Formats: sequence, structure tokens, C-alpha cells
Amino acid sequence: IAVNVQEAVDLTLIAHRIAEQALIPGVVAMDAEMTALSAQELRLPSAELVDGYLGAPDERIDTPTPAQEILFGERRPRLPRWHDLDQPMLQGSLKGGEIAAAARAGGSVYFDAHLGPIIERACDEFAQLTGRRYGALSRYRSEDAKTLLLAQGAGIETARAAADHLRAEHRMKVGVLGVRCLHPLPGPELAQAVSGCHEVAVLERLESHLGEETPLLGGLRAAMHRALDNGRFGDHTHPGYPVMEQRQMPRLHSGIYGIAGLHLRGADLIAWCRGLRGAASSTRYIGLEFYSGDNSHPKRQVLLDRIRRAYPQIAGLGVRERTKQPLLSPPGALTLKIYRIAEARAEALVGESAGLLHRLGGGHLRTQPGLSWDDRSQWVGDRLFMAPEGHGDCGRDTPVDAALAIGCNNLGQARLHGNLRQGGLLLIAECDDPGRLLQGLSYETRGAIAQRGLTLLRLPPAPYRETELRDAYILGGLFNALAGHGVIDQGRRQLLGAWSEGSGTPEGAEHATLDAAFEAGCDALETLDPGNADTPPPSHWQDEAPAIVQHLGSSSTTLESLPRFWDQIGVLYRNGEQDELTVDPFLAAGSVPPLSSTFQDLSANRVTLPGFHPINCTACGACWIDCPDSAIAVTAL
Repeated sequence: IAVNVQEAVDLTLIAHRIAEQALIPGVVAMDAEMTALSAQELRLPSAELVDGYLGAPDERIDTPTPAQEILFGERRPRLPRWHDLDQPMLQGSLKGGEIAAAARAGGSVYFDAHLGPIIERACDEFAQLTGRRYGALSRYRSEDAKTLLLAQGAGIETARAAADHLRAEHRMKVGVLGVRCLHPLPGPELAQAVSGCHEVAVLERLESHLGEETPLLGGLRAAMHRALDNGRFGDHTHPGYPVMEQRQMPRLHSGIYGIAGLHLRGADLIAWCRGLRGAASSTRYIGLEFYSGDNSHPKRQVLLDRIRRAYPQIAGLGVRERTKQPLLSPPGALTLKIYRIAEARAEALVGESAGLLHRLGGGHLRTQPGLSWDDRSQWVGDRLFMAPEGHGDCGRDTPVDAALAIGCNNLGQARLHGNLRQGGLLLIAECDDPGRLLQGLSYETRGAIAQRGLTLLRLPPAPYRETELRDAYILGGLFNALAGHGVIDQGRRQLLGAWSEGSGTPEGAEHATLDAAFEAGCDALETLDPGNADTPPPSHWQDEAPAIVQHLGSSSTTLESLPRFWDQIGVLYRNGEQDELTVDPFLAAGSVPPLSSTFQDLSANRVTLPGFHPINCTACGACWIDCPDSAIAVTAL
């Protein structure tokens, strides 16, 4: 399981080598939005390195195991010819029960059992060629740790940042174990690493069902009990495992995060770790909240209190830190946020920004795309994090140095002020009317501009229709703002040089046009006066409910009630309070009442209106089944 893009590339080569040696298929996994869709720095292996490490596919090699020597002789083709026209063999033949059982058992003894040494040799040879060593288990500040975080994938980088913070600010001896090889699990190494610790917190992006343990937690527990058996019955009981006594057994805790792509926040991880010492073993949902006792909407609070009475244990199921946001990013780090309407197709900007930043100053880069189920009208935020060498991603909640929003439609729904640091930058692009821009900002964003001393800038619409030129223009305005306000150290000449170097086109007319578009964006940037940001906020009690809710006026509080849905969910999205959502049975059911599409105005994103022809209706129900907006209700014909 790869931590970052570099590991994903390297482990693919290593897995290829292992699969050919062991004759067992291999899989390299990675986090989707944090690795597979992320722009990061990368050193691609050369063709010579690949050939030297993997070898030619048609050469013969020494058989690596006794079982293979019995099958193929002392030497075999690197890729055995299972389908050979010169020596045809039946593959996958039907087998009776006794033969099938023997085949299964033989696969475990004669093939799987040799996997450990083959993995170790493959990693050692790769390290000799590249200097990058990959063990089945990575360790970070674990030597003296009393609390260990056991993690996989991209979450390891955030766990390391949290461990550093807990040591520096709370004097907790926290370390991180990273599992690269899930199957086979390095059981002996795990048992040795956790022996003598007080607490082990296991992080997994997988929810257990019907009370079963998650895979990594179950594997760790099994490894610990094998080591405990060695302590009771002798180390011959489970060869290779250490000897552990009962007093050396740590308490295990399960943390489930990243469900459905929910981001791992460093603040939540820190809050969870601080509450582990002396606590009973439990399963917690990191980043989610099941109960809130101070909700500002009375009808939603009634629901929460009702759930709490029926399920008194839910208050302790989630971990969501809402008060203090710790600073996890190292000195010299930079975080950018690019807000866009999902349908605007501006997702390439965050990758281009990452490339330009890397050419300007190097360092480690991590981008996370803003993903949305609604690609028509919803604001999403792409995040870019750059840190000095030796630091990885510190979590989704790092302070934002500069935010860029593209477009003026429904600006109030974008929560542009979220995580913007004191004195940060807010740039609005593609907006031709400064007055409309200021009116579109939400009260919360205007208040943040005044309270945090944010600089508000505007970039007029690009005078280009081509997407490539438009992106160059916006990037010119963004990076001129960063340089002009001291967020980056480079001047305009350096910006133009780095842009020209990475524009991706050969010298000529097209190259010059891109350079000119970038420079035009630099020149078009202007600063805005936000005016009086202290106007009173809209009262939740004065805001009217949508007309359809007033028309229905139902007192029902069951699943199909639209007024109930508005009082418990709709008001939170209207007021930009999505973070106040908690886990409840209605969300678990996954059903949305009809006509909920009336809660938002999508007219700015529509050019046609569907028509209803009663004479053609056959009552098949396909319209309301397929409608993604729940816009169709019961109609009497």
C-alpha cells in the first residue's frame, strides 16, 4: 500500500519482480483522492534501471524455491509459458473434492510460504539500485513511544505530523507504524514493535460490519496473541514471532476514517490520541460526530436529543474537533485553495499551480482535488500543499495562505473564508462587476475579511475563449498576487521564467501566446475594498422556509416528510453550516423526500426546462427513479 505517488511507482516495480519470482499475483493499492488523483513530485525510474531490475522477459532464471525446481528444473523462463503451443497443457481443469482440497493446501505450503523471503530480496535489490528502501513496516519515532498509531497509505503522513505535534505540545510519546504490506502481514515485526506500549491506535479506511473487526486490527491482535503463546508455551510455538508476556500487551483502539472519501483532519487525530490514555478499547469514527448538544436549530436539536435518549452510547462514537485547530504545517509550508464550480472544468489549475511552485522552489507537493457528486452547480475546493523536503501532507485542515475562487455565481455557498489564515489572500477571478462580487460574498466571509485582515483581490474575466489561454491568464493573476503580498519570495521576472520553462509548448507563436496570457493576468490584478463587513448577519428566525415547505405545512417527522427534511438538513445547507451535520437514522437510510430540489436555485446553470406531457405518461416511475435532484412528486392526472 503506497504512501505517496513515488511509492506507488516504486512498489509497482517491486510487485512486478515479486510476482515473477513467487508466481503469485500482486496488487499495489493507493488512496484515490490523496495519491492516485494527486499531483506530487516524482522521480521516474530510467529505462536502464527498469531493465536492470526486472530483466528481459524472455531470459531464463534460477528457480527461486524448491517447489519451483521440482516443477521446472534448476532454471525456468522468467515468465513461464502456461499457454505454450509447442507443449499444450490443460489449465484450470475441473477437480473432484479431494484433488481440489489438495491443490488449495499445496498452494499455501509450496508457494505462499516462500513469499516473505522473496519480498525481502526484491526490496533489498531495489534499494541497492535506487537508495530507496521499502520494508513491509515503516517506523517513525517509535523507539520510545508509549502510544503508537498504526496506519496505511497516505494517512501515514498525517499521522506523523500529529505525532510531532503531540510530542512538542502535549509531551506525549507518540510514534507511527506504517504498514506497506497488508498480505502477507508482517506479524512478527508488528508484535515486536508494539510490545511494551501502553496504547496502539489502529487507523483504517474501512468500516467493520456486524461487529467484525477490521482487517488490520484483527491481524495485529492475532500477531500479539501468537507472541503471547510463545511466552506461555515456548518460542517454538510460533517460529519467528517474539516472546511476549501479558504485562507487555498494549490496549488496542480502532479508528475508522476516510469513509466515502471523508478527509482525515490532523485536529481530529490529535483529539482522539489525547483521549486514549487509560480509556477502554473502543471503535471511533474519526472526523464524524454523532451528537451535538448546542445546535442552533430547535427542531434539529429535538431530533438529536431523541436519538441520544434511544442510543445513549453514541456521544462517544465520533471524534470531531471543533474548537482548537492545531498548527501542524512546518515552517516554510504553503497551502493554496482553488474554489470552482464543478462543471467549470477548471480542475487542471491546481496541477498547473503545483508544477509552477515546484519549479520556483522545489519541496514536497501534495494536491487533493475537490470531488463532488454534483457536477453542475456545487462549489468544490482543490487543495495544494507544499512543504520543505522531509515533510509530507499534514492533513486537510492546514491553514490556507491564499484562496482563489473562479466565478461569481453563488459565491456565498463556497465558504471562501474557511481555514484562511490571518493576513491571507482571497482572489476572485472571472468576475466583471466588483459590486456583484462584494454582494455575493456571504456575511461570514465578509466578517472574516475584516477580523483576519484578509486582502481581497479581483481578476477580471479573461479575454480568451481557449481553456489553455484562460488558465494561463488566471495563473498569472494568482502568482502575481502571491509574489506581491509576500506569500512566495520570487519576483515577477522569476515567475515569468518559471512559467515559460514549464508551459509545455515548443518555442514559437503558441509559446509566445501562452506567455502573453500569463503576463496579461499579472497585469490585470486589482485590489478591492470590502467596505463595511460588520453588517448584521441574517437571523435564522427571520429567514423564510422555501415556498413548497410552507405550502405543505405538514407536522409529520417521518422519512418521507419534506418539511422535516428542511428543518433538519436543508437549513444547515442554506446557512452554510454543513459542518454541523451529525450522524442520524435519516442519513443512514439514504432516502430524500420528493421536491427537495426546490431548496436551491439552479437557474443560473440551466438553459432548458424539461416539459411534462400527461398523455405520454405510463406511470412507469422511471422519471422519479432517475432524477438526481428528487424534483418529481406525486401528481394526480
